[in-house]
Amino acid sequence: MFYVPVLYAIRTRFLKRTKLGIFFWLAEYLFPVLLSFLLANIEPISISQMLLSVACVYCFYEIGYIQNDCETIKKEESPTLRLSEDELKIYERNKWNIYMTRGVLGILFSMYYIQQGIPSCTLLPVLWGIIPLYLLYNSMRNRLNQYLVLFWHYKIFCVNGNTGFRNES
Repeated sequence: MFYVPVLYAIRTRFLKRTKLGIFFWLAEYLFPVLLSFLLANIEPISISQMLLSVACVYCFYEIGYIQNDCETIKKEESPTLRLSEDELKIYERNKWNIYMTRGVLGILFSMYYIQQGIPSCTLLPVLWGIIPLYLLYNSMRNRLNQYLVLFWHYKIFCVNGNTGFRNES
């Protein structure tokens, strides 16, 4: 769960809400992404390319989830516990490997998109910018976080637009 993109989010976010959590994610995230590209007259290259772009975003995005769920909770008085005690112990024993694996996957995704000719001058800063943005978000607990969330969603839609779709105009 700590190593495979999207699995951590499914386990700690989507299925924690309700058994239908994955459907909420589809409605809140995937459907708006697809709708925004449809309205902008952008067509998917392929379903596999779309799924790859989602995995790529979550590879980076989940680093923030993991950091929040395993490190930020240590500083909070009443944290939201999304992991069991055993899962937290697994994290503590393997955190270096977890972050290194995510970093290597991020490099591999980046290399793939560069090799595919995706415009990396915008894509890579957006992707790699997710990590410091999430670290900033996790270190602050105030109203500014609401604005960071808006910026995040813009970044996520932007990344999927650059990695999973091409303009047909």
